[in-house]
Amino acid sequence: MATLNEEIISKISAAEQNIAHQCDCTEDGPTAAAHNHSGEALNAQNVLHDITEGEKHITHQASGARPIAGGPTAVAQSILAKANNPSNKADEHHSGKLDPETISKITDAEKKISGSDADVVAGGPTAMAQKHAGEDLRGQNVLHDITEGEKKVTHQPRPVAGGPTAVAQSEIAKAVRQGNNDDN
Repeated sequence: MATLNEEIISKISAAEQNIAHQCDCTEDGPTAAAHNHSGEALNAQNVLHDITEGEKHITHQASGARPIAGGPTAVAQSILAKANNPSNKADEHHSGKLDPETISKITDAEKKISGSDADVVAGGPTAMAQKHAGEDLRGQNVLHDITEGEKKVTHQPRPVAGGPTAVAQSEIAKAVRQGNNDDN
């Protein structure tokens, strides 16, 4: 389990500074929200929500808007996803596309949040990912459709920590780190 510590807060701060294009973090931004939850589990109720709200504050996004790829929320979700799904594969390749491996990870996350090993939900995140198979995860409507599918499964107004949307955002971040960040 990932605990919100100084190392994680530092990564959130760096992401905030990157998307805000300024050196200092803002009072109501995601870093301030992270500091308010210091020592708490990253998946604790309201932690990711407050970080997301802080991100929306600095980016002036409307309520319900998706977090920015590579932004503070995506960083926090990626850290949480890694903590929940540790991997020792040093030679993993992350294309940033909805390839079979990524769709499989989304399916696993869907089953985890639904609590069922049964078939995936029609119109759920796996179905949405399959609809966009082969496309860039950052392509138009790809993350949105996965998120809407996730909300259909969870009946929640926003994606859940470690869920299919977080998996997709994590894959985007990994692809960018590996240099597979060609913009369409």
